Amino acid sequence: MSSLIQRTTARNRRVTGHIFGRDELDWHGNVLQLGRGKLAQIEPDAVWPSMWRVRTPDGRLTDMVNISRARDAAPALALAALNQRGEETPAGAPPIARNQTPFAECGMSTPGAAKRLRRTTVEAMIVAVEG
Repeated sequence: MSSLIQRTTARNRRVTGHIFGRDELDWHGNVLQLGRGKLAQIEPDAVWPSMWRVRTPDGRLTDMVNISRARDAAPALALAALNQRGEETPAGAPPIARNQTPFAECGMSTPGAAKRLRRTTVEAMIVAVEG
């Protein structure tokens, strides 16, 4: 990870809740910048004309894409690096306990009891309409 991204990510952690967005990034020619720092650059492919690659700050090159895809991928890669969190909440149990069964809400202990309740309710409605 480049030093700019490390410094910016550390500053991002200190600023509670700030997440960088595309509106904070600027294109200067084929270079994507955050303030004065270079985050990514798009370069023409050496072999294939009209194909481009994104060079990340650590020097890696992406696969070949057309220029519009490269200009879309560069901010996505930069924002992913800027907004990463060093300490993520581990996945675990959901914060809300599940109900035992959907029938427990209406006082029914089994699916058969709920089915009988529905049948008697429908029968009562028919009687009310006919009567």
